[in-house]
Amino acid sequence: MSDLLGISDGTFGVIGLLFGLLDMGLNHCPNDGCLASRDVQARNTFSIGETYFQQQQYHNAIKAYYRVEGLHEYPRWQAAALLQAGKCNEMLGHWTDAVKLYARVVEEFSETKIAGKATQRLQVAQQRRTLMQRR
Repeated sequence: MSDLLGISDGTFGVIGLLFGLLDMGLNHCPNDGCLASRDVQARNTFSIGETYFQQQQYHNAIKAYYRVEGLHEYPRWQAAALLQAGKCNEMLGHWTDAVKLYARVVEEFSETKIAGKATQRLQVAQQRRTLMQRR
């Protein structure tokens, strides 16, 4: 359909997301099939996770964030995706998973600005995990 409109760089998927047509945004460019740069693809996939997060669909958001981390070799986007996946786990009360994700960001992406945010969230998640284990 995007070929008919003359849009070819993944923009059609982003337009779908902007209009709230999440399925269209997801299905238009599911992997590396678009002509968009890989950085744009990473950002678009991250945006899908953000959309799910805003809709409080945390399990779907986690899946989208893991796609960013697994499919794209951009430390900035990978770190941001893992941080957001950790936040989703917090919202679900999965403190052990949140701790693991924040620790990964700190360890694997220490060169990014996001590592500082992950360090702060890691401390809080560790405290909450300890409280939950005592119950």
